Amino acid sequence: MALDKEWVITFNTSIEDTQSNKEAIYVTDETNTKIGTDVSIEEETITVTPAQNYESSHSYTLHIQESIMATSGKTIEQSISMPFTTKEVNPFSAGEWTRDVQHNGASLKITNVKDASFDFKIAAAAGGNAGLIEDTAMIKNGKATFDDGDGCTVTFSPKDNAISVETTSSCYVYGGSGVYFSGEYTKGDTSKETEPFVDMELFTSEENKTFKALVGEQYDLFKETFQLIYDEEVIDDFGGKAYSGMVRGLGGSMEGIVMNGDNGEIYAAILGTSSDGKSGILYYTTDKDYTNNIPKTIQSWRESMYIDTQLHYMNGDKEQAAYFDEEFVKQAKNGSLKDMKLGIGATKQEVIEAEGTDYEEEYYTGAKHMFYPEGYSYAYVDSNKDQAIQAVMYNIKDKGLTATDIENLLGKPDSEGENMMTGTEYVLIYEFDTGYELHVTTSTVERSSELNDLLLKPQS
Repeated sequence: MALDKEWVITFNTSIEDTQSNKEAIYVTDETNTKIGTDVSIEEETITVTPAQNYESSHSYTLHIQESIMATSGKTIEQSISMPFTTKEVNPFSAGEWTRDVQHNGASLKITNVKDASFDFKIAAAAGGNAGLIEDTAMIKNGKATFDDGDGCTVTFSPKDNAISVETTSSCYVYGGSGVYFSGEYTKGDTSKETEPFVDMELFTSEENKTFKALVGEQYDLFKETFQLIYDEEVIDDFGGKAYSGMVRGLGGSMEGIVMNGDNGEIYAAILGTSSDGKSGILYYTTDKDYTNNIPKTIQSWRESMYIDTQLHYMNGDKEQAAYFDEEFVKQAKNGSLKDMKLGIGATKQEVIEAEGTDYEEEYYTGAKHMFYPEGYSYAYVDSNKDQAIQAVMYNIKDKGLTATDIENLLGKPDSEGENMMTGTEYVLIYEFDTGYELHVTTSTVERSSELNDLLLKPQS
């Protein structure tokens, strides 16, 4: 029987249109509870309609009491009860629904809808982890159920413009760590724009605008990265608040940190790739005193990740950022320094052909060097027959960098200390898996002094 079934009862005599007569005709449900109906009386005809549609696949009873009185003053001979059952109606329709939970979003797609079943696919995520349940649900009593036979049961309950999904605990096997499928799914795409750094009270709305302008294209990456959020201790003298964030399952590839100093300055770093190809830790700040060096708090966070990745000063000196990049590391690993035309293994004659004859030769640290006016030199052993290049050196004193700066740019060195070859310098040594090592020396034995030279040579 239809869910909006209208009963029309015709008598052989006119019925009084009174409230008592209307109350003598009613409908009860399976628990014998009266449900709302609209009753109208017009001469010999009484019409009964549900105030709201009946439930699908439910049993009801229409009651006509013997107290109903005709206009003649007579009543009917006996009460009448008429049981009826509504038909099974599929309340589900094909379409897509969305569960909008930040970093734990999910989608529900329903297809192939039939009278008693439909096909479904629930795709859910928790950070970098994902999950999927895809099968057929059976419809009964206005709900739909999927049971995999191994303890996972998914129940679908329709609501206004939404579907509520409930799952048993055994459904966890269909997803990675932190993935769940239950929740309320709303028709269409219901994702909302959020401002997590305002929500966590790190920034005011105005400060967040400054932060957004500071990091530019990376703002969305910062938002996406802060799924799991941790309160970081600020160990810098300027104080303030700091939070680090990461995506579940993507530690070491989606991590970041944001600081708001008591000095009113913003400091932030994120693992990512910029539009101009810089890949690694992208560092941003509004503090002019920290454009070419990072706060202690961010350095501590960086070391805690246990990954060796390059740091880029996105608001720092353009020349530094341009020289110390991935291309620099790539060339150093292959035995040459960026901006030099040749590297270790070339011959003196090949250097002359490539670089020209405008050089000066002199002995330095046990080898003869060909010093070119651009600030770099090629070292070879004069006694070797082919005069092959044994090392290359580049003077970087004019870049104004310190040992701390180069450590931030290239990561922690494999070793460091006073240069035992000269006794007048401090040296940081980076060893590459290609058999070469890079010596970065300072102008004095003090670590804090400006950097002087880069020396690349085979490992001892």
